[in-house]
Amino acid sequence: NSPTPMRPLMSSRTWPPYHLLCRAALTLVAELPWRVVALAGRAAVSLSGTRLAEAVDANVPKLFFLFMARGVLHNEEVWSRFFSSARLGVDYEAFVHCTDKAHCEHTIKDQTRFWIIRTVPSEWCKDLVSPMNALLVAATSNRTAGNPHDKFIFVSETTVPVKPFRHVQQRFLDDGSKSTFCVRPWQFWAWHNARDVAVKHDQWLVLSGEHIARALSAKPLPREMNKQLTPLHWAGVEWLLPMLYR
Repeated sequence: NSPTPMRPLMSSRTWPPYHLLCRAALTLVAELPWRVVALAGRAAVSLSGTRLAEAVDANVPKLFFLFMARGVLHNEEVWSRFFSSARLGVDYEAFVHCTDKAHCEHTIKDQTRFWIIRTVPSEWCKDLVSPMNALLVAATSNRTAGNPHDKFIFVSETTVPVKPFRHVQQRFLDDGSKSTFCVRPWQFWAWHNARDVAVKHDQWLVLSGEHIARALSAKPLPREMNKQLTPLHWAGVEWLLPMLYR
């Protein structure tokens, strides 16, 4: 689906500068995206009886907030206030992947609301897709039927919600079953196996249930796929892509 211009619903502190294969974490807007073509790897996750006991109505579209963190959620209290007007397990769920799970278990206060999943290997600029896949597996492992309008929203540990939950919910659900991506200029794209063009987009994206199924069924491992990518700008011919796609 094509990116849809939207007003910022959340904000995030910036990370280090862009790199073709690195995390591109900018100010988080509702259409923010992810590298769907490079997805693989699964993580088994079990949920506690307490969480499973939450009432689930498949007729109600749900927002799944998927946090990528190192060892802490810097704005947990703000997020707790944001979620206070919504129903856990019905309107939303929140999952957290931490590179340092033990530290997260020590620093995150409300682990009923923020479910910490098992840590999987990840490495800056080489593989941030595996933990994203692990979050998707965790979010969908107990989603029996689900709703076609469910949304899976990737957010960073420093992200802050700046609109009320109901406003954010309505804005996301207005897009129906679409996924939302923020595509970078073509100079940030790459050749894949010198045959196809891999389109670069920001990491913070919103995925639909349909695209999650396709992403998790993809075969290439992120580390292997990265070896097959060649940045377009390395060719030194900025007229090449416009000629190919004019």
